Amino acid sequence: MEHKNIYQLVLAGVLCAIGLVVPMVMPKVIIGPMSFTLGAHVAIFLAMFISPKVAAAVCLGTTMGFFVTTPLIIAARAATHIIFALVGALIIRRYPNIMESFVAGIGLPYCMLWVRCLW
Repeated sequence: MEHKNIYQLVLAGVLCAIGLVVPMVMPKVIIGPMSFTLGAHVAIFLAMFISPKVAAAVCLGTTMGFFVTTPLIIAARAATHIIFALVGALIIRRYPNIMESFVAGIGLPYCMLWVRCLW
């Protein structure tokens, strides 16, 4: 069990590092209180498949990257990613075979889209 915890900790660290670097080096378009950064969600989506704790940690790491590179309102908006990442990670934990079905595999991203839009 300890090996699994260390493995998840290392993966969370690597994904946090990716999440910190992406806002710094990827192209972005800033319009008002929004920022469209290419590749900003990749680390979060990968973390959702590992565990809810890792997803939360990676969201906090990516938020730090946005605090460094964007205005405060955009970084605060980036902090709301923790909500949809936790919901997605909990759905994946509850239904681990969700990606085996085409309909369910398409349904999960749309569900996450609506959760993200509401927050």
